[in-house]
Amino acid sequence: MQIEIKVLLKQALTDKIKDSAIYMKGIDASYYYYEGYVLYKTEDIELS
Repeated sequence: MQIEIKVLLKQALTDKIKDSAIYMKGIDASYYYYEGYVLYKTEDIELS
C-alpha cells in the first residue's frame, strides 16, 4: 500500500492563513521540535 505525500500533507494544511493564533502555534512548534526551546510560548508574550 502506497500513500502519496499530497494526501498526508493535505490533512495537515489549514485555510486559516490569517489566524494569528495558528501562526504563533507554528512558531512554538518550530522552536520546540527543532530548537529544543521551551522557555516561552508565544501566547504568553504580551504585545504592546
